Amino acid sequence: MRKKLFPLVLTFMLVMFHAKPQAICTLADLEVSTINITNVSGNSFKFTYQIRNAGTATLYLDRFYFQAYVSQNAVYDATDQPAGGSIFSTSVLALAPGQTYTGTWTSNPFVSITTYPYLVYTVQLRSGYSQAECSTANNILVKYIGCNLSDLDVTNITINSVSGNSFNFTYTVKNLGWAPLPLSKMYFQAWVSTDAVLDASDVPAGGSIFGTTAPTLAKDGTYSGTWTSNPAASITTYKYLILEVKVISGNTVPECNTANNVEVKYIGCNLSDLDVTNITINSITGNSFNFTYTVTNLDWAPLPLSKMYFQAWVSTDAVLDATDKPAGGRIFGTTVPDLAKGATYSGSWTSNPTVSIATYKYLIMEVKVISGNTVPECNTANNVQAKLIALPLLVVNGASEIVKTATLRAIYNAQDQSLSLDNDAEQETAYKVYKLDGQLVGELQAGSFVGNKNISLPNLAPGLYIVNMSDGKASLAEKFVVTQ
Repeated sequence: MRKKLFPLVLTFMLVMFHAKPQAICTLADLEVSTINITNVSGNSFKFTYQIRNAGTATLYLDRFYFQAYVSQNAVYDATDQPAGGSIFSTSVLALAPGQTYTGTWTSNPFVSITTYPYLVYTVQLRSGYSQAECSTANNILVKYIGCNLSDLDVTNITINSVSGNSFNFTYTVKNLGWAPLPLSKMYFQAWVSTDAVLDASDVPAGGSIFGTTAPTLAKDGTYSGTWTSNPAASITTYKYLILEVKVISGNTVPECNTANNVEVKYIGCNLSDLDVTNITINSITGNSFNFTYTVTNLDWAPLPLSKMYFQAWVSTDAVLDATDKPAGGRIFGTTVPDLAKGATYSGSWTSNPTVSIATYKYLIMEVKVISGNTVPECNTANNVQAKLIALPLLVVNGASEIVKTATLRAIYNAQDQSLSLDNDAEQETAYKVYKLDGQLVGELQAGSFVGNKNISLPNLAPGLYIVNMSDGKASLAEKFVVTQ
């Protein structure tokens, strides 16, 4: 069998080792590398271009000429219209490999560049001349000229404050086009809307001319302003601001695009909005557990915590319903602050429910309004938060991704009632030892070590125990049983 295969293998090896390398071009190679539009005025535009010899032989640029076209799209075809051209200077006789030549040109095409907004720049051989090239595909480059009119763009609307049904905002307008934008001929109109679409159902929210002293914006020039709106409609329902810029009657401001003369911004809720977050179970002892919590006001109106209280529940699931059992609660108190937008308040509570948290394993915290008070909110669904009653896994040094490895070991010695901990990585390692009672966990000991540590655990009651170890990169959770 081997004798029959040998000629085939040998033939394959011969073909493999005698394969011809890909040929390297030894000719010149004219490449139109860059085009930059530097100015547009009316129907005239100025641009710079750069030509590079991408080949390995000398490129005789005086044998070529360039022809510019304007196009309705980015494709060079028979519909394109001439926009001037020229032979290259006779002083530019030759480009060595890698050498570049930069020039400038002003085009005045006969067709409107508002309709023909693309420049197509081509380089061609002069009649009667020749120059061998590696490729002619890169002898052409297309560039978007840009809008030769003005083009107002409404950007950067920011809601600064909301008070009752009044709100203040800032805005910026920018001229994206080449022609100057005369803001003195324009005005803005603010609307409030139930959605993010400008239509006949929207309600006016004030507006103003920019004024005779407003600047005329050059290309990429910006103008910023501020306005306070007091709409007749409630912004609890009409919660979107729509800012529209229009031309004052009797004036004309030709633009390439008017779709971007309108911008929408969510105002936010003009009421308060309490959000329960960051519930953390700190300790569990028997059927008692301690937790911390944070409440945040997500919206504009001040949140009067002094008019509210929290109620803790324990539940068999993460859903608040009639089967849940009370686990304590209290008013926040008369000295707690009113929370401004984005402000937070944190507290701590120890619950001692009358039912077993081995079965009712979820804490549900609910914040409610004290009887006889009112606290209007945009949303009350986030006044409730659920949390599993269990201690978090051990995480050291803020490690967000813990990977179990073989470097960590924990061995319980029943004879001398000791626990031997090792970390071959020789890094500082945190540990905690717990006793498990059904689903309840009680912490016995905690600390840290480098290398190894022997922990004496005398007089342990029979039962199931667990040790957690972590050095921030690796972790270990090991169970051990004490029988007597």
